[in-house]
Amino acid sequence: RYILLDPPLMMFISAAFCAMTCVKTAANRPFSAVWWGRLTMLGVALSCANAVKFVGLFVILLAGVFTLWQLWDVLGDPARPLAYTVRHFLARVLC
Repeated sequence: RYILLDPPLMMFISAAFCAMTCVKTAANRPFSAVWWGRLTMLGVALSCANAVKFVGLFVILLAGVFTLWQLWDVLGDPARPLAYTVRHFLARVLC
């Protein structure tokens, strides 16, 4: 019975990896419509992967590490104000 859940799980995991790659390529244009769309696509793919099986939590963990890595890069840039980092953090929380 449970093996029938693997193909949708793989599809949503692949969609999450694709969305993470798309978010990384749109990182040079933060807060644009394309960036928001790709971040939303990542959130939807992660929630669908978790809804199929709880193995999707490992993909959420990977996306969390990816998000922390990006936020660390934003925080480490001394030319950016702290409010910019807070906006990035809140955008990740919302999506």
